[in-house]
Amino acid sequence: MAQVAPVLCPAIASIVASIVTSFPFQKNSLAANTAVELLEAEQEKFILGVTPPYPCYDVSDETQQQQKASQALENFILQVNNIHLNQLQQTSETQSEKTESASSNQSNKVVAEVSK
Repeated sequence: MAQVAPVLCPAIASIVASIVTSFPFQKNSLAANTAVELLEAEQEKFILGVTPPYPCYDVSDETQQQQKASQALENFILQVNNIHLNQLQQTSETQSEKTESASSNQSNKVVAEVSK
């Protein structure tokens, strides 16, 4: 057992390092947290009605108040969709970069083998 320990620890460290570099856990977590924060901020803006897309409902006319509420809801839905779209585009770009780097690594291996 004592002979296995010096080999086992570096092997485990190597496996963990390989997994961490292969899968972008930190990037995904950071992107998800950013999206959640943006969505929460947008929700607060909508609820409070203090920003231009979500005007306060201080109109006395019932029809105008309904119209402003409808417009504010539409603006809120658009903003939420934009936040989600941006997150999806970032994820897509990350995956395409990963695919491109994998294909370039494969090309480099083929060129190295051919030149031998």
